Amino acid sequence: MNITTFSPESNTFPTLFPVEVDTNFSDILREGFALLNKDPDILKRIEHDLDCYAMQKKARRLADKDWRDRQTLPLGLELQEFADSLEDSEEEIKISLGTGRPRMRPEIVFLFILFRGYFESVTDIQATDRIIDSITIRSFFQIHGWGNLPKRSTIHENIQAVSYETRNYVYLCQLADVKDQGIDDYKRLTLDSTAVMANSSWPVDSGVIYRLLDRAFRNSQNLSKYGVPNFMPWHSELWLSKISSLNFRINVVSGKGAKVARRGFYRTLYTEAGKIIAHMLKEMNKHMASMEMADLPPTLAKRLTQLRTFIENDIEDAESVIGYSRRRVLNGETIPNSEKILRNRK
Repeated sequence: MNITTFSPESNTFPTLFPVEVDTNFSDILREGFALLNKDPDILKRIEHDLDCYAMQKKARRLADKDWRDRQTLPLGLELQEFADSLEDSEEEIKISLGTGRPRMRPEIVFLFILFRGYFESVTDIQATDRIIDSITIRSFFQIHGWGNLPKRSTIHENIQAVSYETRNYVYLCQLADVKDQGIDDYKRLTLDSTAVMANSSWPVDSGVIYRLLDRAFRNSQNLSKYGVPNFMPWHSELWLSKISSLNFRINVVSGKGAKVARRGFYRTLYTEAGKIIAHMLKEMNKHMASMEMADLPPTLAKRLTQLRTFIENDIEDAESVIGYSRRRVLNGETIPNSEKILRNRK
């Protein structure tokens, strides 16, 4: 593999107007690619992860092709030969990569890993706009002959292909580089508990219940993409609308008598949530056989299984939240955080 050598000393990039680049982006590029020159093994690890991901995609394509081949049986004397070929195809096949479309270079993947750390994302609208509008980044791509910036979906797919082990290795290399430059010796640690509490988010039970049930319902309306009937909506949208309204009231009620009023809102919310949970469980049982028997290519079958699991998990989590919320709101119990669902399961 050819590894590009970068010159971190130069901050001048070719642009329409001669400018001296001195921005946060240029600092990130300079320090990031100086790290690559110091430890080229980073690119080798990223390249290996991209190879593994490409082989996984190829394995899925071959599995889908095998499924399509099985859908149309040949006629006449060729039937036995076809059956023999299917038996051969079921044996373990060693998958190797050939020559296909050019993929994203490992250097570019590394670049966007750095930007994701800086922006906390490289796919949301704000981060994407800043990257696209950056003269520094566009000039950097031009000077190295990398062409145009990749699409957002391509960036996300390639970054997700980088393993946890590789990302952790990059992090450790950065820590070692900071120490080598004398920026920090890691002998002292400062904690600000006030800042930690200010940035913490403690969701209200009613909001968690609404988000879980709303997501479960929306996912249940996507089953038709996989040849399975969607859940019958019935009064689901009405129930969700009432739960959303009750969640708003629970969050804004204040003053004298607020505790009693909030308890009354929660009682009504539990009732409405129970209605939609009962309906979706009934629909799940009704469609379970069709989901299990759906004749789909392996990739679509896996997505259908994941979608069904998402719906089941959200319903189960909603029931759990309602259970401990009743104990907290109606019985006055203190619920330990270890029992709470503070984030939606994915």
